This record gives sequence, structure tokens and C-alpha cells, in this order.
Amino acid sequence: MPDESGRASGLVGIGVVVPYDFALDRELWRWTPERVALHLTRTPYEDIPVGVDQALTIGDVATVAEATRSVRLVEPAVIAYGCTSGSFVTGREGEAALRDAMVAAGARRAVSTSGALVRAIETLGIGSMAVVTPYPDAVGARLETFLAETGVKVTGTRNMGLTGRIWTAPPTWCAPPRRPAVTPCSSPAPTCRRTTSSRRSRPSSAGRC
Repeated sequence: MPDESGRASGLVGIGVVVPYDFALDRELWRWTPERVALHLTRTPYEDIPVGVDQALTIGDVATVAEATRSVRLVEPAVIAYGCTSGSFVTGREGEAALRDAMVAAGARRAVSTSGALVRAIETLGIGSMAVVTPYPDAVGARLETFLAETGVKVTGTRNMGLTGRIWTAPPTWCAPPRRPAVTPCSSPAPTCRRTTSSRRSRPSSAGRC
């Protein structure tokens, strides 16, 4: 019997809309269970440097809706918008508008990375956090505003100062700091240390962020 994703094989499909410069496909697959199939699609290429204008462009409602229509044909159970800055740059209302547009474009269900962040914050009961981002300062400031709208106090922000190719900071495990922190786009603080075991990488108690 086919499951709700329309696959007789029992696989559950997840559609993922990502920006044109996304380079973390392997990272997504790393955390995907065996019974899940990812179906990625990218927004159209734009010759815009990393910054607020780029986030506004790749988070444009019409652009994301069009990408949603292209991936809905494989009948995923849910479609995720996988750009953190593109989903927080216009605040909580903008993030909600993105999800609404995705549903209107044919997504059975829709989520965004920033929306998932809000849900995690609410589930964990977090009232304040320090934030590390791979973004320029202007984009990092938009994240602070987004979190403030969520009711979270940002106790400190560190923008890593990457001027482009923000995915080039390698993913690592790092020990949590004394205050709760979030690192959008899986880009860690550069001083984190990495350890590995025979099964998978795990946090090192000696690491510091």
C-alpha cells in the first residue's frame, strides 16, 4: 500500500527548497533516516553578494512558491524551506507568509528552518540565548529582531564575518557554551574542536565555542 507520500516502497518523501548557492546537500542526507527520501530544488541563480538583499531575494514569496510547485510533483509528505536567513529576514510575519505561500502552491505541509527554530525554542522553554552566525552584521541584526519577536532575549551575537561562501566553515561538533546558543545553517564558531568515535562524531567535553 502506498504511504501518504505516494510511494509503494514505504519511503517518505521530503521536498526541500534551498537557495541557489546551497552546498550542504551531504549534511542533510547525513541526518536523514533510511525510510526518508529527500528531493531538493534550488531557487533561480541571482548575482547578488551575501547580505540582506540576497536574503530578501531568495526568500521572496513568489520565488519560493514557484520552487515548491516544481518539487510537489514527486508528492512529498512535507516541503521544507531550507534557508535560515531567507525565512527570518522579514520577521515572524514574513516566515508565516512563506509557509502559507508554499501550501497555496501545493505543499501538503510546509515548514521553514526559522519556523523550526522557533518551535524548538518554545518546546525547550528558552528565554534567552547567545547567537553565532555565518552572516554579515546586517543579516545577523535581522536574526536578533526575529528572535525578539519570538520573545527571546539575545544576550550576545557573534557574526563570523564571512563575506561570501558562508558554507565553507566546516560542520563540527562542539560543547555547548554556558548560555544556550544557536548556530544557523550548521556553521560553527571557528574555535570549536572536533572528536570522532568509531560510529560518528560526538561533542568533546574539552571543546569550547
